[in-house]
Amino acid sequence: MSEKKSKGLGDQIANLTKATGIDKLVYAVAKDCGCEERQQKLNNLFPGRHVAMSEEDIPKYEELIPSIDKGRLSRFESRRMYDIYNRTFNANAKPCNCTGQNRRIVSKLKQAYEYRCKI
Repeated sequence: MSEKKSKGLGDQIANLTKATGIDKLVYAVAKDCGCEERQQKLNNLFPGRHVAMSEEDIPKYEELIPSIDKGRLSRFESRRMYDIYNRTFNANAKPCNCTGQNRRIVSKLKQAYEYRCKI
């Protein structure tokens, strides 16, 4: 886990259990405890602050910035924004007309974009 960046709470818990040796104890008792599925679900529910946008998605996101700044995305642009969000955060969000959700998506994508540009 340490060789790749943490995607969220699930990865942080996995790092903790590995550092404390709890993971070895669990695997001694059960072959498959569902840890990986649980880790993925926690990452999806609670993504970390330091999630980086992929190199392939950066130019696609940059094309959307003018429309995002204007607050007017076409249906095609909205779909594209959600596709980038879903790949970045390993989510399954569907485009909607909900202003609150769209603002959260834009905010998280902006953080992922800015973080990616810093590394």
